[in-house]
Amino acid sequence: MSILEATEATGMSPNTLRRYIKRGRIKFRRLGKTSNSKLELWVTTNLIQTGAAERVTMDGFDDVLGDVAEVVDESFDPAVEGLVEGEYSGEGATRETLSWFRERLDDKDAKIDELMEKVEGLMDKLNSASYRNGYLESQVQTTQDQIKLLTDSQRQEKSWWARFSSWFLGKTSG
Repeated sequence: MSILEATEATGMSPNTLRRYIKRGRIKFRRLGKTSNSKLELWVTTNLIQTGAAERVTMDGFDDVLGDVAEVVDESFDPAVEGLVEGEYSGEGATRETLSWFRERLDDKDAKIDELMEKVEGLMDKLNSASYRNGYLESQVQTTQDQIKLLTDSQRQEKSWWARFSSWFLGKTSG
């Protein structure tokens, strides 16, 4: 089945099915080679029955808004039973998860700051290398201009052939 078909068959959300896949509770196969390719799931009858038991209905929703202790069926869900009695430990787990996320974010922020410092150092080196390169290119250009001037000043005299041709043709040389 595809995830959408499994969602309809079990009554579970696609996200729940993906969590089950990740935890290994459902066998699956990718229909392509990429990580976002379609999945084919093997849904068993016990999963369909479990999914049906976990479905939440809207029956008596108005009563729930009135008095929680009277309406909640404690056999429905252990988490709800704990809420009614005030013993639910989900808050501690949530705090642990949030603190773990904060630690991870702080670690990532520290790594980002460290990398930004390295990038700034490399940018400074690149700028100094660019300035040095520009200076050296201007020095090369100045040297080439000086070489041109030297060769032009040495070529002011005419060759013997040019002098002979101008004498033969009767041109005066200056």
